[in-house]
Amino acid sequence: MEISKSGCLLVSTCHNVQVTVIAEAEETENEIRLFPNPTEGSATLDLGRLYESVQIQIIASNGKLIENRTENALQQTEISGRDYPTGLYMIRINTGSKIISLKLIKS
Repeated sequence: MEISKSGCLLVSTCHNVQVTVIAEAEETENEIRLFPNPTEGSATLDLGRLYESVQIQIIASNGKLIENRTENALQQTEISGRDYPTGLYMIRINTGSKIISLKLIKS
């Protein structure tokens, strides 16, 4: 991008930015559920219907990607948090038609 004003030229590069919206409970309560939450071990992710392909990412509160997997013909799966330290995690779900992020608390 170039901006010129009063004989001065400012040149900068453009960057792509990905924005993820964290779903509010009322937006997902009839469709996607994560329970129990908080959990001491594993949690169940119920997508509410069958999806052909789903990418699931588990991200720690420091931004580190803990797990990244793609599953086919999926409606329900286990998030095995038994080995995760206590803390807050984001479960990022990409169904192909939408991306949803849910909070998971490991106690």
